[in-house]
Amino acid sequence: MVPQAELHVHLEGTAPPELIRRIAARNDLALPDGLFADEATFAWADFLDFLRAYDAAASVIRTPQDFRDIAYEYLVGRAREGAVYVELIAAPQAAAAAGISDADHVAALAQAIDDARAETGIEARVLMSAIRNLGPEAAEDVARRTVAHPHPYVTGWNLGGDEAGFPPERFARAYAIVAEEGLGLSCHAGERAGPGSVRGALALGVSRLSHGVRAIEDPG
Repeated sequence: MVPQAELHVHLEGTAPPELIRRIAARNDLALPDGLFADEATFAWADFLDFLRAYDAAASVIRTPQDFRDIAYEYLVGRAREGAVYVELIAAPQAAAAAGISDADHVAALAQAIDDARAETGIEARVLMSAIRNLGPEAAEDVARRTVAHPHPYVTGWNLGGDEAGFPPERFARAYAIVAEEGLGLSCHAGERAGPGSVRGALALGVSRLSHGVRAIEDPG
């Protein structure tokens, strides 16, 4: 089996329907209507509807144990498929909305990484990500919180969400905050929006693009 590295995976999005149902039951929460197409598939029609379904599934994630279990089960599963290294994109804003502190959020992910490594040998790190839909000021707040409480497993920064509605240029200050602390910089760009989004992300000093495929539309 060829060793693999997974460099782009959103933590909450790794949870399959079975795990989301299990977490909802543990937290005594009803699952949102229309979340599943069938027992093993989430229901969504287009990109914005995909974001809606993602948020609906994530809404039942309420405790540090939930985050630990999601990360642990994903890492162990990928190790069985040949992965030796994974970078998990984590959203502190989603954890905070559930009432989980940044410290408890990171501790839960670190515990999952340690537990998965002990069981399978897989290694993992965390990229903190701001949700661009919440605006530049909210992203800057996440950036400041990330650098104020560094953790050896938190090695990078990302920006996800609706790139067409929230272009990279608006988040330059957030990127400057984390760049000053030496975190690796990446950005979702050229996924739903066109090559202008890629150019905007590159201007932020990123060393990696999440997606970037629509750059091909601009020969320059």
